[in-house]
Amino acid sequence: PYAISQCEVFTNKNCNLILSGFGGDQCLTNNGNNIPTDLINQKRFKELLEWSGSRIKFLKILLKRYAYLLFPVLFSSKLKIKPTKFLDRRILCSNLTENIKPSVNALLNDFYACEIDVFMGTKESILKRITSDNLALRVEQETLISKYFGIRKYFPLLNKKIIKLILEQDVLTFSKSSTKKRNLVVEVFNDVLPPHLISHPTKDYFASTEVVHNSYQAQKDFIEKFLESKNSFHSFLYEIWNFNSLKKQINAIYSRNKKNNSNLTKVCEAVRIINRLNNWF
Repeated sequence: PYAISQCEVFTNKNCNLILSGFGGDQCLTNNGNNIPTDLINQKRFKELLEWSGSRIKFLKILLKRYAYLLFPVLFSSKLKIKPTKFLDRRILCSNLTENIKPSVNALLNDFYACEIDVFMGTKESILKRITSDNLALRVEQETLISKYFGIRKYFPLLNKKIIKLILEQDVLTFSKSSTKKRNLVVEVFNDVLPPHLISHPTKDYFASTEVVHNSYQAQKDFIEKFLESKNSFHSFLYEIWNFNSLKKQINAIYSRNKKNNSNLTKVCEAVRIINRLNNWF
């Protein structure tokens, strides 16, 4: 999601239309993790064996899926996520003021995460994720922000006709094997995608590139700027967070993780959430 300040930049550049990728992860670039459930339900065991890549993996998949059918309660806890599991949320939740803490803690219940539920069929999973409250809220928020700045935000990957067409495809369209994921998007854009994305359509490819190096340097600068800021936020935010302890914790995490790109990203996300709230005032 982009910040309000970025929308201001778009407006100054005379940009009046933004195309969003929302819906990509949920549908077009689905990684196919639910395919084994479909193949088992449809008794396509030979295709499941080929998709698995080995007999051992095939047997593990079968045992896991049938164990779930027999003892679903045992797996239910694994399909829930603690809100504070993620570093960015843990940072924000552990530095709340005493006045706001009771209200927020009451909302920090484990929640069902359909995106990690591999025990439902692929199409059911896509529909649950594409119609989730979380996605709807993000779409509404970004649409309203864009509209305020005179920019039209369009979500082509949430188009009903496109989703309907994708849902009509055989599940193996999403992934040819357990090691070759996001097959559909590769086939659709095969003539325009660069070779490295066709052969390796994951974020891992970029982990050592100069682009990512520059990106993480920008993240370091972003965190340092936040740590150096003094009383630059709206008074309401000081009612939510104890900024002294917040900065102390972020500084400690930052000092330990200057080479940990994943943790740096989460620290930046925590700071961005604060900035987004501040931008509303």
